Amino acid sequence: MLLALQFSHIGGGWTGAAVGVINGFGALFVFVVNVQAGRGGARLGRRGTWILAGASAVALAVLALMFTTRMWLIAVIWWAT
Repeated sequence: MLLALQFSHIGGGWTGAAVGVINGFGALFVFVVNVQAGRGGARLGRRGTWILAGASAVALAVLALMFTTRMWLIAVIWWAT
């Protein structure tokens, strides 16, 4: 929902296509991240470190998305989280 709202504020007639492409690449990225998150053994458990890092990254990304007005930058921030 956040991504579609951000694109609608920027404008352009291809908001639906942009959301689909960004979410599609994000789903491909999840395959790599899920494998990496299951490896290793830290003090916080196998996934605790990844959960903490992910929560911090998402919080920063939401703040960055509030001030972004370019579609390519929205895509980069979205994929980085």
